[in-house]
Amino acid sequence: MDNDNGAPSDGGRGGRGGRGRGRGGGRGRGRGRGARIISRSVENPDNLRERPPQDRGGGGRGGRGGRGRGGGNEGPRPEPRPEPKPFEPKAPTHLQPTDDIAADRRRLREALHDKIDDVKDPNNPDKWDKKQREPCVSASWDRKSGRVYYNHNDRDTPVDPNKLDPILRERYKDFQDGKWEQQTPHNLVQYGEPGQHCEVRATNKALTDARAEGRTPELKDFWVDNANPKNKEPMRCCIQCTQMIAGADGSSSGWEVKDGKRTKVKNWDGHIGG
Repeated sequence: MDNDNGAPSDGGRGGRGGRGRGRGGGRGRGRGRGARIISRSVENPDNLRERPPQDRGGGGRGGRGGRGRGGGNEGPRPEPRPEPKPFEPKAPTHLQPTDDIAADRRRLREALHDKIDDVKDPNNPDKWDKKQREPCVSASWDRKSGRVYYNHNDRDTPVDPNKLDPILRERYKDFQDGKWEQQTPHNLVQYGEPGQHCEVRATNKALTDARAEGRTPELKDFWVDNANPKNKEPMRCCIQCTQMIAGADGSSSGWEVKDGKRTKVKNWDGHIGG
């Protein structure tokens, strides 16, 4: 504390020595305390070594999102998302026929299963939505050319007879004239006409391309297989489509034909043929 006249007291300079009350005592005590500290440091060499800086955890909160107030390291940055792989179709568009009928039927079924995977692939720019895929996907194999065609149902587009191959056009007329075994009216509304179903659409495209290259195709040149896109289980043609493409291998799979009448085979195991 200062005096009233502003001059410092005798104990004021003792502050330099630490706690001295007077000029002499202040220095004496200050130097004595300092000497003891130095002597202790000399006696213990470890005290002379430079201590490493202590980590006080200043960056603890920064590890989560870089918002910590301290100077610690930021947390790990999220890994960049990998670029989507380019779509590579698995389903073949061409199969070379062999003399092994059973093996070729298996190959066609495997190709159909691959197509189901392809049309579900989110990276496929030409993928089919659920409405297109369900309830059935078909493959039609032209064994003369080796080309394989795939298709789905399309109930939204009316059948245009002029776009049907002549063989199918004539059969579609028989359907319209009531010469076939018919679906119930309810089923027609629910499932559509035979020209809207996937096996007919695939086979029609195969027939059209065969004629375009100068051939006179017959339905016996083609093999057909159907599958449920949900589980890849085999599916038989409906009673109308089995008549629409009758003659193609697989068109009567799961059906028994007797005296011109068709009945479903009980406990059908998915065998292709007929």
